[in-house]
Amino acid sequence: MITTEFPTLQDFHIDGIKHITPDEALAAINQGEAKLLDVREENECVLERIKNDQVQYLPMSEITERVSEIVADKPIIVVCAGGVRSSKVAKFLMLNGITNCASLEGGMHLWRALGLPTDTLL
Repeated sequence: MITTEFPTLQDFHIDGIKHITPDEALAAINQGEAKLLDVREENECVLERIKNDQVQYLPMSEITERVSEIVADKPIIVVCAGGVRSSKVAKFLMLNGITNCASLEGGMHLWRALGLPTDTLL
């Protein structure tokens, strides 16, 4: 899984957070090298999801109470709508002992713009 110390496709950044491009993320989850943690809220996920067995849905609003449900047996790629919440959650995970994680650059907006696979009701 190829990550960078600074984002290349978005402006928002939090020091210490690794970033991964959508193409690299898709390759990593398809090869079973990483898991995707979708932290969008339920109303966002109802409309569009990344369909893959390696995706776990855990809304950011519930992350502090449910962090113990995250199985970190593989690197975790955190995704949100645009890359801001995912960076914040990645920082939270790191502070809580899940250090092998990265934020998906551009979030679902960029994923969709690149034509990567989704299961959508739109």
